[in-house]
Amino acid sequence: MRSYLFLPILILALSIGLSACQVESRDLICEQLLANALQPYIGQEITADTFIEVVEKAYDLPTQDIQLNRHKDGSWFLNWNQHGLGYGVLSKNGKYLDRIGINYGAREFSVKRLFECVSTLPEWYWAAYGSNPPTMGIRYAFTLYFPMQGIVATAGGSGRNPKELPHLNEDITISDVFIGTPGSLSDLYKQRWEHSLEGVRSGLHPLPWPKDWNEVRFIEDQGLGW
Repeated sequence: MRSYLFLPILILALSIGLSACQVESRDLICEQLLANALQPYIGQEITADTFIEVVEKAYDLPTQDIQLNRHKDGSWFLNWNQHGLGYGVLSKNGKYLDRIGINYGAREFSVKRLFECVSTLPEWYWAAYGSNPPTMGIRYAFTLYFPMQGIVATAGGSGRNPKELPHLNEDITISDVFIGTPGSLSDLYKQRWEHSLEGVRSGLHPLPWPKDWNEVRFIEDQGLGW
């Protein structure tokens, strides 16, 4: 069960780090927004100490700005902040690099910019809204899947009722990106969410990306798990 704890820990660590981070005004390039310098290490055998050196060189950071957490089971997690972005990398077995997480904090990283940086459209998407207990309002989520690139991008928020759902278009702001191993949708889904796509209810299944934004719509899903 321990593996299911890694994802919320990663998101919490990145969001806490950004809460005290001052966002710079200058634009960032795609290499920074998607951690391009680190992506080749996913799935590769590497130690935490060696990867710290990689981060220091790629981001011109001093060692003290990179936080390392080692766990008794051998896993390790690194995180750091730069230019208003929160970065995190995880090795679940302490031997191979499993994933990169990026939280955009106060940065406005639009879907349009994401498409430009990835240089392709997503293959799959998921957009849903449901109740948001204990409030009387709703929550919503919009997720884009790029299996061939190993990328999952997520946006989300809350409102008082379905009338406050945002219009799904290229202006939607991405909150975080997961980068794992390129492959099939099923493999990427399991990497990102820590459970099998085949084992979840139909309301959570991603849909093929349509040819027109007008066909991208929210569905109502009152279940738990997202």
